[in-house]
Amino acid sequence: MIARHDVVQRDGDLAPGQEHLVLVHCWGDQPSRRQALAIAERVVAVAGGVSAAGLVVSHAGHVRTDTMIDRDTGLARAAVTLRFFSEAE
Repeated sequence: MIARHDVVQRDGDLAPGQEHLVLVHCWGDQPSRRQALAIAERVVAVAGGVSAAGLVVSHAGHVRTDTMIDRDTGLARAAVTLRFFSEAE
């Protein structure tokens, strides 16, 4: 689940673009941080090949991953922060 998507306008080398910070929550179906981390690893692997119509993604990277056991559900969750730089085609 995409929990947050922040966009900041950037102007580098006379090519306007955007920096995207995306926070993705990955929920496991049991109280296992290992399982949540395995899901997070797949999210990071897929994020490296992200594309969008009308945009060129010049950089995609993993910033950090945090795990926790949710007090309400007892299930494990990984919070993955990704950073992308994009510009118009």
